[in-house]
Amino acid sequence: FNTVKWVLFFFCLSSTFRSATNGLFSVTLSTVEKRFQFSSFQSSILASATEFGQVPALVFIMLCGHNVKQRPLFIGFGTIAVSFGCVLCFLPQFL
Repeated sequence: FNTVKWVLFFFCLSSTFRSATNGLFSVTLSTVEKRFQFSSFQSSILASATEFGQVPALVFIMLCGHNVKQRPLFIGFGTIAVSFGCVLCFLPQFL
């Protein structure tokens, strides 16, 4: 798994799942809003929180990323974090 082909494969797989999550999130937002009796304001906060959550990560990468010697390790941890976020996004549909 330590070749460029595998890195490209996992990066494409991660991008596909993230795109599917972003696309399906708007569809499931109305279901979550009805099930948990959110107001429109609360559901809009939930929708925008997915974008605001990326800001601390970007600040961290800008400040500390240029000195990191193991960038693939950080990319791997970032991919795992995005995967965890995708699971959390759809968790209410399965509960």
